[in-house]
Amino acid sequence: VIYSPNSTYIEKNVIIESGTVIEPNCYIAGNTFIGSKSHIKSFSHIDNAIIEEHTVIGPFARIRAGSVIKHNSHI
Repeated sequence: VIYSPNSTYIEKNVIIESGTVIEPNCYIAGNTFIGSKSHIKSFSHIDNAIIEEHTVIGPFARIRAGSVIKHNSHI
């Protein structure tokens, strides 16, 4: 679910699995992978990272290139 597609930027190489929620004003770029049932909160910026399933990111989080966030994590 993308709450506000008009205010969210997702590049074409990003893979987002089912059940993931993306709040408004997020920027997701590069070869990012987001696992199922994750929650990306508002104003988060993710670039070339791996986000495993059941993870909560943000709000206002910055996940840099090469980061691997393990399942059930909260940033």
